Formats: sequence, structure tokens, C-alpha cells
Amino acid sequence: MPRTPAQETILDLVQGYRTSAVVMLFAELGIIDALAPQPLPTTELAHRLHVDTQALGRLLRAGKALGLVTERNGTWEATPLSLATLNTASPYSLSHAIRLQSVFARRWSRLHEAVQTGHKPAANQQNEDRVDWVRLFTLGLYELARMVADDVAAALLPLLDKSAAPRIIDLGGGHGAYSVALVRQLPTAQAVIVDLPPVIAVTRQLVQQYAFADRLLLQEGDFFVDALGHDYDLALLFGILNSEPEERALRLLQRTWAALRPGGWLAIRHWDETSLDYALMDLHMLLSTDNGHVPSEEEMRAWLTSAGFTGFRLMPIPTLPHEMLILAQRPPA
Repeated sequence: MPRTPAQETILDLVQGYRTSAVVMLFAELGIIDALAPQPLPTTELAHRLHVDTQALGRLLRAGKALGLVTERNGTWEATPLSLATLNTASPYSLSHAIRLQSVFARRWSRLHEAVQTGHKPAANQQNEDRVDWVRLFTLGLYELARMVADDVAAALLPLLDKSAAPRIIDLGGGHGAYSVALVRQLPTAQAVIVDLPPVIAVTRQLVQQYAFADRLLLQEGDFFVDALGHDYDLALLFGILNSEPEERALRLLQRTWAALRPGGWLAIRHWDETSLDYALMDLHMLLSTDNGHVPSEEEMRAWLTSAGFTGFRLMPIPTLPHEMLILAQRPPA
């Protein structure tokens, strides 16, 4: 009996996990970093990576079929595709992002438990206890954010066109990619990136590469407790509210309101609530956080109104069809 279109569709949806596993393991093992200087035979590569030679050969054969490596007389060489995306030295690298997805894949393997109990599985906490977790998480999000940060910044520019020297505060800004994009496009702007000390240590390494790093101010601290400053033209709250219960979300929005100048704007990244992206991110929050959900537009509107914001509106990001910005304003004086 031939497969039906419906069967083809559902099989396509479920079979991608196998190729994903191969690519993620290439990133986790650092195979392309090891091959970047020169091609290597299987035995030497296995020795450097501390893995079984025969099993590595089987993995490399799958990588060859995926276009990640080529092989000649038992010697393996990285391809232009993998050198651009899986080599950590590449400006287009997604190596940390893919390693992060590998961690997330293990979390998603416990989706049944999360749906059954309604809570984050206890085993999903263990990844965050790793010594290198903060660095991996920050670098992984940076590699993803830098691909879209200029588009997000371009959408925000009209909010700042009346300020001669815009001041921006990026709460939980972590990797700093969005602040970098804004400051790059606004030569007189200054951005303050606020996050916890272990995160800021990674941020500092990332932003020092930019000629305008002096306009990127890094503030270590807890934005629920520590002073944030005042008279900002724009505040960014990207991803932060997804893991907060209503009481803490309201407190943070009130603190953000107080940090803005009258007429200043708050921007929150959001997804089209009819999209698969929104549904999957909401499930990811169930798997990854104690409070576990992405607030809806309706919830956001209620929270923002309660915190004193007005001018609530949605701003599309033209190059990101399923994403948008929720905007709200501290009322002008």
C-alpha cells in the first residue's frame, strides 16, 4: 500500500530528530573546530575528541551525507557549510546555539512528564547546574539574536527619532545583541545592559569587539532590587516576563515605568499567537521554568495598564513574519 499524503506529512514532522541529533553532536564534540586547521584521519580525530574510533566513523559517515564533512582515503575534511556555521571561530557560527539546542532536546524528551504533572520536570534543572551553563546559554542566545537584531532595532528606530542622544536600558539584556544593534544604528545613543554578574562577565567579552563599546554600559545586578537609573527613552524587556509569575511581572513593569522618562517607550518581543512558534515557545517555558508560560497579548495589556503604561500597540517586524513587538508608553508629562 503506498503512503498517503497525510502519512508523508506526519512522517516528515517526526523524522527530523535523527538528522538534528547528528548536527547537535557535531557541535557538542567540536568536530569542525578540530578539523578546521587541517583534515584528519578517523583515528587521530577520535583520539583528539576522546571518543570511540569505530563509532566516530559511523557518525562522520552520517555527517558526510548531510554535507558537513567530506572523506578521502579515510581522512576527513570540513565543508564550507560546516566551517561557516559549526566552527566557533566563524563570524557566522551557530555552534553554541546548536549545543544549546542539544540541551533543550533533552528537556523536550520529558514533555510527557511535564504535561502529566503540569510542572517543569526536576531532571530539567540539572543542565543549569553545570559550571559552563551561563556561558553556553548566553553565547547560544547571542548567536541566534545577532541574526535578527538589526531588523528588530530598525523597527524600534522611529520611537527614538525625537531624541538627540537616546538612552536605552536593556533589562536582562544578557548577550547584548539588541543593544549593540541599536547603538550601531544610532551614533549618539547609549545603552545600559543590566543582568546578573555571571552573565555580564560573558557580555563584557562579547561587546569589547565593537568600536562603540564605550556606549554600551554593563551593569551587574538584580533588576528586581538594584537601582536602574532614570530618564531612559526606551526599555527592552525581551524574554524576561516569560518565566515570571504575575506578581513579579507587575513589580518589574512598575520599576521599568519609573526608569523611563515621561513619553518613554517599553518594547517586549512577542509572537503571533496563532503561530506554531508561539505554541512551541509556550511549551518550552513549561519544560524550562517554574512558572512556565508565555503571557498572552491580553495578559500583557492588563499588566501594562496596571503598571501605568498607555499607548499599547503591536508593531510587526517585517522580516520576521511570526514575531512582533508589544509597545507601551509611559504617559508624557
